Amino acid sequence: MKRVLVIDDDAPVLRHFLMVLTQCQQYEVTPARDGRAALEALEARSVDAVLLDLAMPGLHGLEVLRRIREGHPETPVIIVTGVEDEELAAEVMRLGACAYLSKPVGEEELLRSLERALAGAMSPPVEASPGGASRGPASMARVPPGTSPDGPLPGRSSQHS
Repeated sequence: MKRVLVIDDDAPVLRHFLMVLTQCQQYEVTPARDGRAALEALEARSVDAVLLDLAMPGLHGLEVLRRIREGHPETPVIIVTGVEDEELAAEVMRLGACAYLSKPVGEEELLRSLERALAGAMSPPVEASPGGASRGPASMARVPPGTSPDGPLPGRSSQHS
C-alpha cells in the first residue's frame, strides 16, 4: 500500500480526499490540517506522495513545498488549490511539484494524477523530445476536470456534470 500525506486546512475537502483515497484500498492516508503538522508527519514517517493545498494559515503551501523538496526531494508533490493562477502554477512546477490541480477536483482526476505522480517517482526523469515537447511535470501544469493530459478519462466525457 502506498502512503500519501494529504495537507489541506479545509475540513470538508480533507475528508473528501481521505474518503476517495481510502475507498480504492490502494493508499494509506495521513491527513494534516496545516503545513507545520505536515512537516512533523513527514519527519515521523516517510510517504510515497503528497497532496498539498497552498492557501493555509500559518505556513503557506509554497514554503511547505520548498521544505519537502529540501528534505524529501524524491517524494512527488501534487498541488491541489482553489487558486487558478498561471504564474503560481509555473512557480510551483519550478519548485518541483509534479502537478497543479484546481479545486474542485473530481475523484477520477485526483486518482489519475496520484497514479501518474507515483509512476513518475519510480521512473527516470523525462527528457524533452527533439521538437521541444515534454511529457514530464511541466506538461501537467493544469489538467481540466474529467481529463488527463492524454484526453478524457475512460468512461467520462470532457464535460463535467
